[in-house]
Amino acid sequence: MAIGQASQSVVAKAAGVSQTAVSLALRNHPSIPEATRERIKAIAEQVGYRPNPYIAALMKQVRRRRRVIERPTIAYVTSHLEKDGWRKRGIFRRYFEGASKRATELGYKLEEFWLKEPGMNGERLGKIFWTRSIDGAILAPLPHGRGHVHMQWDRIAAATINFSVVRPNLHRAANHQMQSLSMAVRRLVKMGYGRIGLAMPMESDARADHNWAASFLFHQEQMSSEQKWPMLVTEAWHEAAFAEWCRLRRPEVVISTDSRVVHWLGRMGLRIPTDVGFVCLEWGEDESEYTGIRQNARLVGAAAVDLVVEQLEHNERGLPDHPKTVLIGGDWVDGETVIDRTTCKGHGDDAGRMRAGPMAAGQPVVS
Repeated sequence: MAIGQASQSVVAKAAGVSQTAVSLALRNHPSIPEATRERIKAIAEQVGYRPNPYIAALMKQVRRRRRVIERPTIAYVTSHLEKDGWRKRGIFRRYFEGASKRATELGYKLEEFWLKEPGMNGERLGKIFWTRSIDGAILAPLPHGRGHVHMQWDRIAAATINFSVVRPNLHRAANHQMQSLSMAVRRLVKMGYGRIGLAMPMESDARADHNWAASFLFHQEQMSSEQKWPMLVTEAWHEAAFAEWCRLRRPEVVISTDSRVVHWLGRMGLRIPTDVGFVCLEWGEDESEYTGIRQNARLVGAAAVDLVVEQLEHNERGLPDHPKTVLIGGDWVDGETVIDRTTCKGHGDDAGRMRAGPMAAGQPVVS
């Protein structure tokens, strides 16, 4: 693993002892014989080990049962064109909420940094981190597709959320999107849906490393030819393109990351769920009336913090040789936008009245 300084595990391997023994020896603990302590310290010096000042100070105060006044900072780096642009999307807010809560639980504070701030760039941000002794950073999902972030990484313990950051290749946390999409398709088939359509912006699929489309295509291979319908995953994502695809393909249910699809279907005169069902892949409290997939974004944000803290506690910095990816499972959430077609045909006036309201009337629920 690439590190800025040797970790305790490196010292332990060189000395032929456990990592616990190294930790105790470096703290002059009397349980380790003096000769062994001096030998371990000498090896630590040879391999270039330096203690993490944040972790050392934190553990010292914990051991003395003192209240920690100044918590070490983990940076949360966003790169939308507007400083708070990421907050307009529910799942991005939930990533941050989960990360912030977890950081607090572990004795850290999470602080936002905006990479698109006037005069800001990766080099300057790295200098700010160095000046303020910020050793940990989480890269929030990029606003569009997949991209890269330039920074001096050898001083930072970093992780990213989802798959939009391609370079550098960092530890990352994400929802298990292939499993989530598979869960949605299996549920819908069980509920009697045949023509299942997937429609979303290309950037949403790219941000998921194309796991949405890959999982959908796998399931299509298991379907009969009359059930195979081309998905709409496009850079030209707008209402007219969706409406054209929908009229041509006539899906019985639409799976999408974009809840505006509900509004667009209403404009076409289609009632939900009577005429067509809808499954939201980014289900959250703001979309509670929808049937969808809860990606457990707060748990994803928390997992990203865990990845950073793990590196900090082992004094590891820089780009990992073998980045790890933590996948968080999703949950199916029942809502008002699909029906069980095995028990209810869903084509009569009674069924339409059962789902009367903004969606059935073709009025926007979420713009």
